[in-house]
Formats: sequence, structure tokens, C-alpha cells
Amino acid sequence: MECYFQGCTEDATTKEHIPPRSFFPQGENDQLLTVRSCKIHNNDKSKNDTYVLAHICMNAPPESRAKEIFDKTVRPQLSHNNDALARTLLKDSREVSGGISCAVDCDRLDEFFTALSCGLIYKSQKKKLPSNYRLGHIYHQLSAPDDILCREMQNEIDKFYDGKPLEPDPKVFEQYQPVVIHPSLRRDGVNGDMDWYCPT
Repeated sequence: MECYFQGCTEDATTKEHIPPRSFFPQGENDQLLTVRSCKIHNNDKSKNDTYVLAHICMNAPPESRAKEIFDKTVRPQLSHNNDALARTLLKDSREVSGGISCAVDCDRLDEFFTALSCGLIYKSQKKKLPSNYRLGHIYHQLSAPDDILCREMQNEIDKFYDGKPLEPDPKVFEQYQPVVIHPSLRRDGVNGDMDWYCPT
């Protein structure tokens, strides 16, 4: 069996949890989705998992459960390998009013969210995302309002929503079929089916 990751032809020798098991407190990480994975797209990406988890926890309100997860999962790893994770997280950091502002490696976030997206698509569709599809991620809170790229992106989004709607592409519906993920939920909160579609 091949790995879940888009374009990967390696043998799937492990199971990858989506989202990663480390994101949940002990006792609350049962019943997570799993996909068959190669070593590269499971074990070898665990540093990215921890990096993303650390940033999520550091940006969560202090009174949230994220602090508990940070203390149990992230804090012990800060001192491993001569403080490698701590140095990575604090690289290019600066003091700001009420705390510290840390730089974020968007390439690592992209790698994490691409793997998560590929895992969810594979789990729901029972097949990989085709190689000619591209995933892109936008992190709105990581851009300054006066950032040129941020303004260009907002202009393109405005242009898209202000323009004439695109005609539906029937190939999308051939590629991805609706799948019931959880039979007890519906978008409006009423019991029923929830259909999940994988957009292009």
C-alpha cells in the first residue's frame, strides 16, 4: 500500500494520526483518524508537528487548555538537543508590550498543513490528492496590514468575490464525492448527516 501523501510512491509502513496525536492531552487522543504513511510523512515530520503545536499553544489565551498541552507536550522538548526547539522558536524574537513576538517559519507551517490536508483528503476519499492539484495556505494573522503581499492577496480575494461566479467544473464532482464523516451532525446543528466535500 502506498503512502497517503500527494505524489509519494513510498511504501506505507506506519500509521499517521491526523491531526497528530501529540496535539491532544493524554486520554483524549483516542479515536483519531489514521492513514497509512511512509516514514518520511510520519516519523520524519514530527519536528514540524511539535513546531506547529508550540506556536498554537503560545498564541492561545493563557487560561485555555493549550497551556496544559504546552506544559505536558512542548515544554519538555524545549531543552532536548541543546535547546534546539527553544532556539528555533525564539529565533528573531523581540519583546513587545505584554510578551514576546516570535518569528514564524511559514514553510514549516505549509509542510504541516499540506500533510494534514492530504491526510484528510485521503481518509475521506480513499485516494490521494492528484499530482496536478496544488494546495495553498494563507495565514492571515502572520502578515502586517501594510504588507504588500497581504494587500495584493486581499485585492485578489475581493476581485474573486466581486466577479461573476465561475461555472461548476464537472470534473471536480467526478473526482470527489460527498462523504459522511460523522452521522450525528449537520451544518445547522440539527441531527442528521454532514457532507464533506474536498474542494480543488
